[in-house]
Amino acid sequence: MNSLARALKLMSLPVFLAASMGPATAQQPKWWPNGTPNRLPDRQANFSCLSFKEIARSGDPIIMEALSGIWENDTTMRTLVEATPVHQRVQRFSSGELLYDNSACFASPIGGAPSCSHWGGHGYWTARMADDGSVIFANWLQGTGPTGDPEAPSCASFPLRLLDENTIQFQDGSTVQRTGN
Repeated sequence: MNSLARALKLMSLPVFLAASMGPATAQQPKWWPNGTPNRLPDRQANFSCLSFKEIARSGDPIIMEALSGIWENDTTMRTLVEATPVHQRVQRFSSGELLYDNSACFASPIGGAPSCSHWGGHGYWTARMADDGSVIFANWLQGTGPTGDPEAPSCASFPLRLLDENTIQFQDGSTVQRTGN
């Protein structure tokens, strides 16, 4: 039995099943906390890198096992020249550690061949169920940026929804696919 199936069986969480969620749109998914996709539950509203350790202690090992693995997606990064496609890959371990890497080819502001870049880093993550059935996900990341220069640690916390065992949907309606374990 895979980790998601174990999580579903152990927790009896019908909210994980796409059929129980009803239709969701990128404009206003029905299941976002407080009915607003841009607002986190009140206890998460003051999240910062300083509070990551505290939030990490509330992680649910069953949910973290279900979200472990390699996840990939394509997104867009705004640059001075144009919107640039970026491929993102994250490998999350059930222990709470993660590795990430991104790649993109940027158009030259003066014309000519694009310049391609590969950057990434490491970090930590945690996840737990929210009262409304979404999953509250938080991460702490540190690595390099597209120029190869080190970046300061960054943190984020947001709700997400598992559409199936290999698809996560974020607040904006975008999805990430599991591509490996």
